[in-house]
Amino acid sequence: MNDSLGWSSQASLWILLLPFCAFVVNGIFLGHRSPKLAAGLATLATAGSALLSICIAIPLLQVKFLQGIIPWSFEWLQIGIENSPQAEFQISMGMYLDGLSLVMLCLVSFLSFLVHFYSLAYMQEDKGLGRFFTLLPLFTFAMLGMVAASNLVQIFVFWELVGACSYFLIGFWFHKPSAIRASKKAFWITSFSDVFFLAGLLLLAVETRDLNIAHLISAETIQQLLQSPGFWGISRLSWAAMLLLIGAWGKSALFPLHIWLPDAMEGPTPVSSLLHSATMVVAGVFLMARFTPLLQNSQIAMTVTMTAGLTTAAFAALVACFQWDIKRILAFSTVSQLGYMLFALGCSGAGLLAYQASVFHIFTHAFAKCMLFLCAGVVIHSIHFNDLRKMGGLGKTLPLTCIAFWIGVLSLSGVPGFSGFFSKEAIVQAAWNSSYHWQAVTAVMVGGISSFYLARLALLTFHGPTDQNQSKLSPSKYKESFVWMTPIVILAALTLGAGWLSHQWFEKQFYIKLFDSLSLGENHAAAPAALVYVAIAVAGLGLLLALAIFRGPRRHKLPTWSHPLQNGLYLDTLAETMYQLVFHKFLGPLFYAFDKWIIDAAVNSCNQIFHFFARYMRQWHNGQVQRYAFVSAIGFVFLFIIAHFFLTQSGMR
Repeated sequence: MNDSLGWSSQASLWILLLPFCAFVVNGIFLGHRSPKLAAGLATLATAGSALLSICIAIPLLQVKFLQGIIPWSFEWLQIGIENSPQAEFQISMGMYLDGLSLVMLCLVSFLSFLVHFYSLAYMQEDKGLGRFFTLLPLFTFAMLGMVAASNLVQIFVFWELVGACSYFLIGFWFHKPSAIRASKKAFWITSFSDVFFLAGLLLLAVETRDLNIAHLISAETIQQLLQSPGFWGISRLSWAAMLLLIGAWGKSALFPLHIWLPDAMEGPTPVSSLLHSATMVVAGVFLMARFTPLLQNSQIAMTVTMTAGLTTAAFAALVACFQWDIKRILAFSTVSQLGYMLFALGCSGAGLLAYQASVFHIFTHAFAKCMLFLCAGVVIHSIHFNDLRKMGGLGKTLPLTCIAFWIGVLSLSGVPGFSGFFSKEAIVQAAWNSSYHWQAVTAVMVGGISSFYLARLALLTFHGPTDQNQSKLSPSKYKESFVWMTPIVILAALTLGAGWLSHQWFEKQFYIKLFDSLSLGENHAAAPAALVYVAIAVAGLGLLLALAIFRGPRRHKLPTWSHPLQNGLYLDTLAETMYQLVFHKFLGPLFYAFDKWIIDAAVNSCNQIFHFFARYMRQWHNGQVQRYAFVSAIGFVFLFIIAHFFLTQSGMR
């Protein structure tokens, strides 16, 4: 342990332990007996993690990062042959603190605290309150453990724990068949991609025999992987990078494995907010960002990353334009923004600017998207439905929610002055600087589509005529309580101020200290200023178009040509059909036949054999002493013959 870190070495461990302790105490003692006390304990624990993360990050960011810092570590497993050091393989557990992990620790813990605080009011009447505040700190612990992991095996362990927690949280209302179906869908799709992650991990383990993060992203390891013989004309480094990328594909809901994310809206809104802001769905982007020094040496991996990111961003933005569920629109918005992040990482092979832009977009998107979901929670909790066609005029009864929602919309639309503008324009400029000109133009067009569907969402929810269904509700249902609005107001302030902070301070000092240790090449010359003005104009055009269409009389009927996009190009139907064909029509009967004719047949045969011998031996146990003596004599002769045979063979007589 590094003594120069002072108290932060010991305190860093408690960032993980506090939410884990809350999970243990709530799961064993408080969850069933005192749900409200469990909720308070979980909230305080995440508040402590957030406070410790910020207090540790501030002094560490005052120095330039030459290498990542490991404040504590211990040996977990040792695999190898005794007295053969060459064969030894050690797996350690610890914390690896560098610029990326510090940002993510602060972001995850802080947003988790806000969601916990918000949930105190949102979930207070739910019968599963104790269970909810048992699972939520466990999910926080899993995310914090993953982003601070010092070893790739440790990342994988927490990666799987994140998936397990999301399964339970998405299916939290297990009395709803749709929630159970959504949780299973998320579990199977993410588990499918996790197999490739594990394969990449094993490949790196075989090649490097050291899965510590600092070792894997070092220049020596990268050179070793490049020099190793590959398969089918592809280097082992490229294979490892591609396997890790596919592993991140499912967790970050990239096209076409995105189909689980919109259905994940079946969970409580605070869960949706936490999953879609800076936690589970960003896990894949974090994994790619963590191993960018590895990826940038594989042209195949970088090209696939860039193409997949841009395709996902465009597809999800188009689909979001034709949805009616408020949470599904925000879900597709998340998919689109994740595509933006991966697109920027795919451009980072040409310089550091793209990597910086991608990581900063994680930061700005997290504030805005978390706030939008919390605002959607206020709306849904007030009117008890999600359908935009039944909404309208809520800006008068929920004014603070309306203002905060518009701040998030304008930020993600890339309007100047909001945090999203700085990160999205940095991504476009980075793509242009990397000579990906038509990709940069496509990203600008996707930004215009994003501003259109986000403005449509805000207009249909908070403006226009009030729906008749709302007039039947009691006015007391519309409320903006202190517990609800405090996290929303904090996030709104961060959404407004983070961009200016980045412009004035991050680019000059923060980014240099965060990412100077990464050898990602020099930045190219700045992109033309006209590109920024075009991006602003396209975003403004999308907003104006939404105002022109949706401010007036409501049009709830979508054109016929939009039905494929409304249904997500029927990818859900295709996946369901493939599932039915593969598992129910093919594998199901195959497994049934194997179980019946192999497993059951073997067990039944053993039963019949023993039954036969038991029935035969029963005839000898009839109480007649003469028969017992005869059998004993035969046994004695048999043993004598065997003993004589062995003695003869061994030369002893």
